Amino acid sequence: TYGFDMVTENLPGTQIIFTASDLSDRTRKSLNVLLSNAGKKSTSLPFTMAQLAAAIGTKPTGIIGITEKGFAALLAEEFKKMNAGGTQL
Repeated sequence: TYGFDMVTENLPGTQIIFTASDLSDRTRKSLNVLLSNAGKKSTSLPFTMAQLAAAIGTKPTGIIGITEKGFAALLAEEFKKMNAGGTQL
């Protein structure tokens, strides 16, 4: 899922939430409140909204939620490799 509304509506089934590096502070704060209430966290990616959009083939978006468990695990592993032990998912 992508976009604030779709991701937050699907929080129970979302495995990983990624945010763009240029996500507005206001949106980030609103998202963090909802994630905290749901016991979830997000990971900020080093990519802009335009770059995320190009990667998933949609309009610019600052939030992506991965709901498929196997795909989420694969992305989490790749992200850890990319950051060489940096940001935890």
